[in-house]
Amino acid sequence: MRKITYWEIYGVTRFPYRGRRKFTPLLYQSFDGGMIISNDVFGLTIRQFERMYKECLDRRKTKEQWILNLRYPDKSSNEYLEYLQNCTDCNKDHLLWPGHDPREKYLYDHLVETVGTEIDIRSRQRLFITQDIMDNVCSTFGTNISSGSLAEGLDLPGSDQDIMFVRNDTDIVQNVRNIKHPVHRNTFVMETDIDHPGFTRLKCVAKKIEDIIYYSGKRSYARVDPFIDKINQSNKKILLCVLESIKCGGIDGLIANLFQLDNANHRLLSTQSEISFVMFEYLFFRIGGSTSEPTDISSCFKGLAFTEYFIKSESSTFIIDVCKYRYAELSQYIAQLLPSPNTRGSTYNIHKRYHRHLQDGIKTDAVSGWLLYASFYYVIGQYNVTLRLTDYILSRCTPGMRDLKNAEIREKDCYYRLNELSTLTLIERMRISVVNCVTYLHHSSLIPEELQLEVNMGQVLSMTVPPVVLSHCLRFLCHHHLGDIFNKQALRNLYLTVKNKCFMTANGVSESMIILGVCCELSGDKDKAYYWYDLASQCPYFVRPTAKIRKSKLFEI
Repeated sequence: MRKITYWEIYGVTRFPYRGRRKFTPLLYQSFDGGMIISNDVFGLTIRQFERMYKECLDRRKTKEQWILNLRYPDKSSNEYLEYLQNCTDCNKDHLLWPGHDPREKYLYDHLVETVGTEIDIRSRQRLFITQDIMDNVCSTFGTNISSGSLAEGLDLPGSDQDIMFVRNDTDIVQNVRNIKHPVHRNTFVMETDIDHPGFTRLKCVAKKIEDIIYYSGKRSYARVDPFIDKINQSNKKILLCVLESIKCGGIDGLIANLFQLDNANHRLLSTQSEISFVMFEYLFFRIGGSTSEPTDISSCFKGLAFTEYFIKSESSTFIIDVCKYRYAELSQYIAQLLPSPNTRGSTYNIHKRYHRHLQDGIKTDAVSGWLLYASFYYVIGQYNVTLRLTDYILSRCTPGMRDLKNAEIREKDCYYRLNELSTLTLIERMRISVVNCVTYLHHSSLIPEELQLEVNMGQVLSMTVPPVVLSHCLRFLCHHHLGDIFNKQALRNLYLTVKNKCFMTANGVSESMIILGVCCELSGDKDKAYYWYDLASQCPYFVRPTAKIRKSKLFEI
């Protein structure tokens, strides 16, 4: 007869215990049928586990940064952004631990107020990376690389945008002996100077393009943009004082220089999260104006594929909206690079393709996509539809709308309608409160025939027209073709729009005057047309070369 122990009844498994114990653990059955353990070895094991676990946590916290670098080597990746968003320790004030100088907390808050949180910095980096990828996919002229503090995520007051442009027609060599003959490209040799370590001049040894060369005596070098000093008399003393404090006292000297010794509370940015979306939107439009318009429809389709990938893979809601905006912008470009909508034989299929891309293109802002749609209907001769669309477009161009590609207006309206629009996405805010100019590409299939000279000349690749100017121009052209009496009123409205510079940037003045001159010429008033062509050729900012051409051809027989 075999004795059955409580260990077997309750399924308890023996395990080796490496420590010393005075008494053997015993199991007893209680009155309620449960089990009682004396000389509890399990409690000892649990305490031992807790001690080892705490030591493991301490080691992990000590090497936290090393572990993060190992897990997330790319700090601008989606994975790291998701980690920052889900991190539970981001909002803890570790600087308020006992023994820390309160001024360190003030310095930290001041830095956060100036450059933002780590999530803000990494999101800016991610924005520049995605912008560069999407722009370079569609570019046929070279590679653009965003650089500098702004591309690193530090949107400091007064920061400018630095862009490196990779020229595909130029070779750089370190030694003249490394030059391969015969030379068919611009070739430069690096000249270094021990007095200026880290810098080099590019000496030209073979040139094919003159505009990138400047001459110093008998030598020629690569042209560089002039450096604009940002140190002036007003901030020179402050900067020297701060640098001296860092040199003498390190971080303590910096803190002592920036903050007083008392424990006065400093102003903190309590609405950082509320205005974050505005600052990202403002930054997006600062860098959005640097993109070049494509000339190849195949590169546009490739750009759409990359943009769709980013929309599906990005973790940031704002960057996803930026990609959606870029998708709509590319759709506008594709619609202008399609074959003419009046092509015979396959009109239905071509119009179907136009409608698909134009419908995607209306998602950029409130009016520019609709204006391209109105241009499409004008080109195919449906003038009444064009008039109805321009009526709708003009109803959206109210004084409260913003043109964020206009730097002056953008600065003034950075915090415009903050509380009202803070819950909306970028695309929703764009379609509610933003009006952009219309960009006609080189050889655009949607530009009216009367304006084709502006985009069909040599190196002139595109033409940007203010929305209200183009609306009244299309209305005049429609009434002119319909032969009704409203063309005079439409011409009058166009004149008032140009005169008052409605939604007009400095670079759009010359184009607007040329358009007004074209309409005056069509109406039979060549004297006024000559006046506006002449005025357009004298604009202080940008002069469209077709102004002089149209003026010279005006009185030709």
